[in-house]
Amino acid sequence: MSLEQLESENKIVFNPVNHLSAHYIAEAPLHFADGATDIDQKRGLYMHGPSDKSSSGIQTIRVGITSSSEGTQAVSSWIRRFNDESIESLGGRPFVDQSFPGFVRAFHCRLITSVDYNEELLTKEIEDVLRTINPNLRIRKAADLYASKVRIICRRVSRPDVIICHEPSAIEAKCGAGMTGSEKRRGSLSKEEKEEAERIRKNVESYMLLAPLGEDTRNLIEMVVNQDFRALLKAKCLEYVAPTQILTQSILEKMTIPSVSPKPGQDPSTLAWNLATAIYYKANHSPWRVGYLRPGTCFVGISFYFDKTTSDRNMHASLAQIFTDSGEGMVVRGNTFRWDVKTHGRPRLSEESAFRLLLDGVNVYKQHHNGQPPNRVVIHKSSKYDPAEKDGFIRACAEVPRFDLVALSHGRDLFFYRNGDNPVLRGTCIPLGHDSCLIYTQGYITYQRGFHKPRVPHPLEITEHYGDTPIDELAREVLALTRLNWNTADYCIHRPVTLEFSDKVGEVLGRVPEGISVKENYYYYM
Repeated sequence: MSLEQLESENKIVFNPVNHLSAHYIAEAPLHFADGATDIDQKRGLYMHGPSDKSSSGIQTIRVGITSSSEGTQAVSSWIRRFNDESIESLGGRPFVDQSFPGFVRAFHCRLITSVDYNEELLTKEIEDVLRTINPNLRIRKAADLYASKVRIICRRVSRPDVIICHEPSAIEAKCGAGMTGSEKRRGSLSKEEKEEAERIRKNVESYMLLAPLGEDTRNLIEMVVNQDFRALLKAKCLEYVAPTQILTQSILEKMTIPSVSPKPGQDPSTLAWNLATAIYYKANHSPWRVGYLRPGTCFVGISFYFDKTTSDRNMHASLAQIFTDSGEGMVVRGNTFRWDVKTHGRPRLSEESAFRLLLDGVNVYKQHHNGQPPNRVVIHKSSKYDPAEKDGFIRACAEVPRFDLVALSHGRDLFFYRNGDNPVLRGTCIPLGHDSCLIYTQGYITYQRGFHKPRVPHPLEITEHYGDTPIDELAREVLALTRLNWNTADYCIHRPVTLEFSDKVGEVLGRVPEGISVKENYYYYM
């Protein structure tokens, strides 16, 4: 059949594109101490100091430690060196892998340790965790152990600002990020045992129990739940005052004894920069501020996650990640609801749920801004807006003068190339029509003299927009929000921070039963 026949029978519709315009969006400046600006986070911190640098001299951050006796000593010794000693870069990329100058030099702040801030993991406690054969139960026991130590530290009169939960090698290999595939499978339940555990779990949820479950039965239920040490520990520590920072023994060794030939992405100075930035932010500080963000704007990322406190695989909940123009991050948990993804596609909110979630987000913003509402709300969502969602969000913006509802996806299977050997510039914007455009948040970075990722850069796409702001300004804000990441001092991330960490935050909230209050500050989930 010819092309003309296919077109005439409406089996294929071709919409040829003869011309696409593209333009470049300049990088947002980063603001540091005393009004100084720079294009690079690391250089800006080294040259000027953080945006909230104190004029009264070097400040302090109190750091607590929970680990084995040997681990506590190792972390304490490392912190003393980390304050003042530089860590040379071994990566060979001068504009990417910059040497770490020491915490005091970069952040004008000193990390302070004390035995009063520490709580030791006893040898018998660690051995009790490690002798547990089932991996899920072992991870849960490890998280329970660390959370109990964090609770003890936070109940003291003198408390630290941040608590480092150090994983000794054995804990890392058996419970944490160092677990191999074989280790995760060792001790797993048989099919019959999993079915029995699920049956008991459903009965517990459905019926009122006349007597508490025995320890063996509780453990059987835990054995079938797919556990994640980081998410579980963060969820258990949400009720405590001090945020936690997980530090594995392997990462500690890479920063303490740098390898001559580090693995890609494991440059010791990069690890140091990332850890230092996270600790500084978790101590309620601001490393840098990003330009091109309108004052008084509340940026909200809407996403969904599984409720892992129930055996119902169709139970979802909504989540709002909120960021201000100053970089302050907050988290709001929405209602739990049943949703069958196979039947109905991606989760969507009812009008009332959308209204309530955004209204709660606006109220949280007001609490952090002396009761003043934002003068503009920008919502980022990874799927298009259902009419009910749209109506609910607009209702919630009743006292907000301006709003923008933006659907932001990973883009189509469409790639662009430019002449020469280098990929498309980061910041390239390609309009596709009314209220739609492609944005390259990754690509060739002029300052770094290259593109240092493994694959061809893929653009994000604004697929839908309702609101007051021109599409080009929305694209500029998306690009700026890829530089508002306190987990790392890297140049940028792929998605704006409003959406980038929704999965990890959802993993934490998904382990907190509905009705239990959770912390608002974003750094508790990092």
